Amino acid sequence: MRIDHGRLERILGVPVVKINPVKGTGIDELKRRIKEAESPKNQQHKIRRSHRSRSSECSIML
Repeated sequence: MRIDHGRLERILGVPVVKINPVKGTGIDELKRRIKEAESPKNQQHKIRRSHRSRSSECSIML
């Protein structure tokens, strides 16, 4: 089964990383991506982005 990790990440709004527990690959990348997602700078960006989205939706509805 093929999964589009980038698209899934955009839909869910959380980091999605391919991990292979047998080989141990992907764990470090996942840890890094979680730290990046939790940083205050990214939280501000998410708030601004969601605010713009709401404004766009409102203007389209009017």
